[in-house]
Amino acid sequence: MKKIALYSLILAFILVFSACSEDIQEEETTTTISTTTTAELEFVSIIPENDEELPAEIIEYDPYDFVRFGETRDILLLEVEWYTPESYAESIEEWKTWGLSNMNPDEYEGFLESEEERLELMKENKLYMTQSVNGKTAAGFSNSNDEPFDISENLDEDGYYIWTIYPYRMTVVYEDENGEWQIRQFGDEEGYVYNLEEYKTVLENEIIPYCGELLEQGFLSQSMYDYYTIADPLEHFVDMFF
Repeated sequence: MKKIALYSLILAFILVFSACSEDIQEEETTTTISTTTTAELEFVSIIPENDEELPAEIIEYDPYDFVRFGETRDILLLEVEWYTPESYAESIEEWKTWGLSNMNPDEYEGFLESEEERLELMKENKLYMTQSVNGKTAAGFSNSNDEPFDISENLDEDGYYIWTIYPYRMTVVYEDENGEWQIRQFGDEEGYVYNLEEYKTVLENEIIPYCGELLEQGFLSQSMYDYYTIADPLEHFVDMFF
């Protein structure tokens, strides 16, 4: 399982890094993603072009009025299409071509091994992976457990997947001067923060200084720096899923 997580984290970083470089606008049940600010409400008043009396009411504009929220804005409701073992096996065959062109032999072997292990876990109902989220195939995550479970436990009465923003994992991944992947976690011992206030504190005091040094040293691009220092996870997940 640790090997699967390592290859997944590195592969997720490669996909995020590639998207940013091209400026294109991822015991208990755990949720993993192949990671920004609860936007404050903007108030817009209607100002007439003539001398008519100004309206007494102010129109309240919500920039997230297209998002399905749960009980709070820390909960998103997602329409998810899940991979079946059969459809995932078909995807592995397609990914082999990509792997042969983009990986060295050792990486490719490890990639195939991890994907085959994923497939076996899916057959045992220990792993569920998204094929699309709200119709977007580029967005995705997985949900896994050491014991078999039913993914419907994570759905609301209308069939939407309940995505909770917190706990939120604060992790920075970069490639060092030796070509080795380095992973640095922030927050508690497991690398999590549990609300927006904690996130902003860790962001200001730890993430921004750390990523600033990596940016100056050339280990992070400006795009990746912006990604890691985003002001609020809500914005990140809304952009990803909606």
